[in-house]
Amino acid sequence: MPGQPAEVGNRFVAKLVDGLLIGLVLVPLFLLGAPGDDRAVTVATGLAGFVYFVVLDARGGTVGKRLLRLSVVDAAGRAPGLGPSSVRNLWLLTSLLPTVFGQLLAVLASVGIAVTIARDPRSVGIHDRYAATFVRSSA
Repeated sequence: MPGQPAEVGNRFVAKLVDGLLIGLVLVPLFLLGAPGDDRAVTVATGLAGFVYFVVLDARGGTVGKRLLRLSVVDAAGRAPGLGPSSVRNLWLLTSLLPTVFGQLLAVLASVGIAVTIARDPRSVGIHDRYAATFVRSSA
């Protein structure tokens, strides 16, 4: 794998920053919209998060990753592109499943990914293994 592996803690902080950014954009939009279907809000939020992570990771990293000097790369050390980035972030769509089951599954997937990152000597999570991607630190 190319470069120094990113630490789990830095990856967590980057994800937190990205979540806050997504929330800063989406919350006002929902507050301005008509009251209504909670399911529509859940789907819109889940899809927006998925698109955000796929598009920005495809180009090398999200805002949070870039702030923490992390980048997503393929085996050659280049930005992975949309295909691998979609595979890498596919687990985010679990939150679209109905009721609390989808949210629970998304949390369990997050924990599972964190555990696989922490246990791997190269800090490669299961989602990165399937996508043939790697998160490296530039620091």
